[in-house]
Amino acid sequence: MSPAETTFDNEIRIVCWNVEHNGRGRHGGEDHRDLARDILASLKPHVVLRQELTGAWDRGKADLYAEANRLGGLTPFMAAPREGRSRNPVGVMIDPNLFFVDGEFEHDMPWKPICNPRVRLKGCAKPIDLASAHLCHCDPDLRATEARRLTTLADNSRSALVGMDANSYPHQAELESVTLPDWDTVEDRVHYQHRTIERAGRRVSDTRPDEILSGGDPVFTDLGLHAATVLGQPGALAATASLKRTDQGPAQRIDRMYCTPTSRRPCSASRSWQPTTCERSPTTPYSSRDSASTSFADPSPPPAGTSASGENPCSSTRRSATSRTTAAATAHCGSGRTTGSRRSACICSFGRRCGTPRTTATSSRTRPKPCSAWPD
Repeated sequence: MSPAETTFDNEIRIVCWNVEHNGRGRHGGEDHRDLARDILASLKPHVVLRQELTGAWDRGKADLYAEANRLGGLTPFMAAPREGRSRNPVGVMIDPNLFFVDGEFEHDMPWKPICNPRVRLKGCAKPIDLASAHLCHCDPDLRATEARRLTTLADNSRSALVGMDANSYPHQAELESVTLPDWDTVEDRVHYQHRTIERAGRRVSDTRPDEILSGGDPVFTDLGLHAATVLGQPGALAATASLKRTDQGPAQRIDRMYCTPTSRRPCSASRSWQPTTCERSPTTPYSSRDSASTSFADPSPPPAGTSASGENPCSSTRRSATSRTTAAATAHCGSGRTTGSRRSACICSFGRRCGTPRTTATSSRTRPKPCSAWPD
């Protein structure tokens, strides 16, 4: 099924997808690529924020295009692997039926580059920076540097959405559903060196990347945490990795998605939105990794006069044994006009809504229309 034929005409589905060594197995002994692609295709994603594209640069990026084609013809982007550095690069794929591409950037970090296409939802004036990142597995200081680099995506009030394997931990431990590792009991001492930092004379779990991205007066919103604490979806805080190793402590929520809050420059007549409930998927054995999925859907409008919620559409990282998760988030301004069985809504910059009335013809895919309240 092509992206244009998806039956969920009022949703935009964004998936953060991390398959260990691209489904090839750590030593190349097993090949789960086709199974992983089938599972991903069942989500019908419009945007994929991809990690561990091992070997996908070889043979003219044949693996990259094979996956994009299996997903119905998404447009793929991929950071080139560097000699002497990680051979597990990241990438982004987008639905060309929904998005224009305004630019493509690579942030050349010391271990893995960050893949960063800039896109615009068709009918919208303001672009959004999409980024896939995989923070360094062995160096806490480098992870902090990589996180600070990601904050530049939000500079000058830009909108950004980031999906990553953070290789580190959420900083608001009291809100999490999984307890941080007790490092005195962790058997893998190399893992101990990789995942801890020194604070107040003792070694503690490395939470610095999350603090940089979403702590204090936050640059980004942690979508899983928002889904759990604001939207009532506690499964969003489920562990994502490692789901196989027993010598590294309990599984943790190290794979996360972040977005810029919309409260900085809200539309003058914006309304609130809420995500729909996420659902579990059937068990499959292919990987120990996870993904997070965000869907934007247009529900019934809220009561008149409702103010902006100050948050972007959220993901729910609800773990299943397939190591993937789905959630649906809603985005609307209440200015939609009924077109057959579908509602059309003005969606500005992935969450900025306005009350601009307009009409649209009934079609197989309802698209947002331009409005008169774009940010400068």
